Amino acid sequence: MSTKSHQRGGFTLVEILVSITIIAILIAILIPAVQHVRESARRMTCADRMKQVGLAMHNYHSSFNQLPSVMGGTTASAVDGPSPTLTCNRNYLGGLVALLPMLEQQALWDQIVAGGPLEEDTLGNMVTPSMGPAPWIGQFKPWATDVAFLRCPSDPASSDLSSPAYGESGTSRSNYAFCMGDTILLVHSGGRNEAGFYDTDGIEPSDLSTSALAGVKTRTRKNRNDIAQLARSTNRGLFWARHRTSFRDCTDGLSNTIAMSEIATHLGNNEIIDTAIFDQGTQMLTQPNFCEQAIDPNRPTHWGAGFSEGNQSFDAEKKGTRWCDGRLLYTAFQTILPPGSVTCFSLRDASHGLSSATSRHVEGVSTLFADGSVRYITTSIDAGNSAAAPVLGAQPSPYGIWGALGTRSSGEIVQNY
Repeated sequence: MSTKSHQRGGFTLVEILVSITIIAILIAILIPAVQHVRESARRMTCADRMKQVGLAMHNYHSSFNQLPSVMGGTTASAVDGPSPTLTCNRNYLGGLVALLPMLEQQALWDQIVAGGPLEEDTLGNMVTPSMGPAPWIGQFKPWATDVAFLRCPSDPASSDLSSPAYGESGTSRSNYAFCMGDTILLVHSGGRNEAGFYDTDGIEPSDLSTSALAGVKTRTRKNRNDIAQLARSTNRGLFWARHRTSFRDCTDGLSNTIAMSEIATHLGNNEIIDTAIFDQGTQMLTQPNFCEQAIDPNRPTHWGAGFSEGNQSFDAEKKGTRWCDGRLLYTAFQTILPPGSVTCFSLRDASHGLSSATSRHVEGVSTLFADGSVRYITTSIDAGNSAAAPVLGAQPSPYGIWGALGTRSSGEIVQNY
């Protein structure tokens, strides 16, 4: 008697479902791994770019025996009247501008030195100011030029003119910022006005902590010794607005002093790492964590209701949106609150303010030290007492290891971080 063998011609439904489940599990495992690998690669690229900026900084110092000036440039000859934004840059140029020739951007530097046609004088001739107009004038093409060395690849903010993420005034972005120390008072101006003089528009030193602007926009041509002394004691970072500094000022040691770190640039989603809030008054000058009360308690990575972009109505007054502007909001930060913290100002972008180092990496920021090394500083670094008032002179920083790393000559011994 013959028997017939039966062969299956396909898979059962159960087998197909099991296979799909296994594939889904593998995908769920692999996608985060791939994302992690990609972010690791982006972080390495970010660190490499920061090293290039550090090398440019050292080459600049070798050439000129000083560090690039944070907030410098040209000013108007007139003492009174409206501040001219087209015929000078009002001493707001950032240190990144000076580093351009060392970053293989000689052509861009030459354009800035040559100036560009912006307005007509009384005779109908085009005025072309050398070193450019104010850094928020996006019609000046160099200010709208995207410099790849200044961008972290983990930051999705675009520098495409057609993108809504682009600075509204037409200026391009930077993720790399200079360290201004661990204080707030007179850090926004360095103690000098637009003409480069130590003057605070008649405000006495004892009253400066209640003044938002403290004379940063005036052009009075007189020096006040009391303001000069106060500014010297409050500006403790490697960089000092509207002043020259050098490596010889760094008595804490180049390997123990932060030169630069990262800032996440504005995306418009109300996150604390990239959105600054304004009009916060002057209480932050003595209580740096004052602005944290505006954080949404249900979403601690975002600002709460009433503290959104409505407080940033002026064009391009957004964090990191002007690579050429030396002010705290755009290319500078302080080591007061730990990395990943808030940025806020007593009035607007030219006022007293607190800018934190931030990034879109995982719980940390790439940080350039004065010796040229780049290290990854986590958001959990010891940052001391964020409610403590800043100190003056050579006193130890009240903001832990993070604060100590931000000072150039306070004598702290820093280890194990």
